[in-house]
Amino acid sequence: MNLRNNRGLTIVELVLAMSFSIVVIVILFAALRLGYKSQEKGASKAETLQKARIISDRTAWLIRGIYPFSVRKPSVNKIFFEGKSDRVGFVTTSNENYGTGPEDRAGLKWVTIHAQRRKDLYSRP
Repeated sequence: MNLRNNRGLTIVELVLAMSFSIVVIVILFAALRLGYKSQEKGASKAETLQKARIISDRTAWLIRGIYPFSVRKPSVNKIFFEGKSDRVGFVTTSNENYGTGPEDRAGLKWVTIHAQRRKDLYSRP
């Protein structure tokens, strides 16, 4: 029986190869985990920016349609505009096409834009 077989691996070589493989696998999984967290954070930031863009576009659209609507009576001359620290209201010609009521199809509409404490904006006709 020949104890010196040159064709096989020693136990030390196997342990070193397995240790090296484990280290490489751990590094790969750490990189994958970091990539996943980075993608998740980027997607969250992109969603927030998309919401801000939508709010900005909608607000600009409403403001572009501001109309200085006024009531002129002998005793009163009033322009319909309201400005407070947390909201602004005005008459606009910008109307949605998806509304169901007669006020959504044509003409002027009173719009109030509220600013919440979370710094979000929403509009309500």
